[in-house]
Parts: sequence; C-alpha cells; structure tokens
Amino acid sequence: MDLSRIVRFTNITSEDFTHSYHGVPYTVKANEVMLFPYDLGRLLSRHLARKILFAGMSKEVLGKDRAPFTGDDENQLIAKIMIDASNMPISHELSQAEILRKRVDEINANPPEGINVSVLQSGRTKIDVMTEMEKLGLPVDKRSSMEKLESQLQEAKKS
Repeated sequence: MDLSRIVRFTNITSEDFTHSYHGVPYTVKANEVMLFPYDLGRLLSRHLARKILFAGMSKEVLGKDRAPFTGDDENQLIAKIMIDASNMPISHELSQAEILRKRVDEINANPPEGINVSVLQSGRTKIDVMTEMEKLGLPVDKRSSMEKLESQLQEAKKS
C-alpha cells in the first residue's frame, strides 16, 4: 500500500458513507471531504461510486444478465469523488493496520497546505472495543456489531 500518496475523498451524496477495510470502518459524512492514502481512497471511491450507480437503477435493470453499468460510468463517478492531493512521508515501524489508521488520522488532523477539508477526528473502532473487552476478561463475539459490543462493555463496566 502506498501511504505517501494522498487523495482527497468527497462524499458527493446526501447520506453518510461507511465502508470497512481490514475490519476497520471508515465513515465519511454526507458532503464531507477527508484525506486518505491512495489505495484506501481508491477502494472507498469505488464502493461509493457503485453504491450511487446501483441506487439509481430499477429492479428490472438489476435483474438482467448483463452489467447494469460500464467501467466508464464507474470511473466518471470516481473522478468526482477522489482527487490526488499530495505526497507525504510516513514512518514504517508500526503494523500495516496501525500505520493506516495513524496515516488517516494524521492527514485529516493536519491537511497539506492549500487543501481545504472539514476534519473528522476518527473515533473508537470495533477493534478498540474488542481489545478493551478482552482486557476485562469478557467474552467477545467478533461477529457482533460494534454497537452490541459497546453495549456489552458498558453493561460490564456498570456491574
């Protein structure tokens, strides 16, 4: 993964968009702009573009054997969602997941000069909640939603 190449990701829809990468969810609010390393930004852009394309199709079109949109349709939307921003160096002493999370937090907390974004501080992830539950000796079902795990953790802290 190229962590030095940064892209500006814009959620061009009126709904919040969330997609996970290696079990870590990334949420971009409606009409919000965030910075991401290129590979992650490209993945999120592709999924948002497909979500938009599929949302505008009737059940009859979706039920046909041929693809409901072309690669050009998808690429045109991706070009509206993702724009190259800059290159910034990063340390490689952490695990890939830690580097990626750190990189997203870092580029959104301190965007490169001349890039105007609304910054969203990343919050707690599902992995953070599961780690805390394990430290407390609680059973962890990795298939559970983050909301359910948070609820279980809060219940255990109360007792």
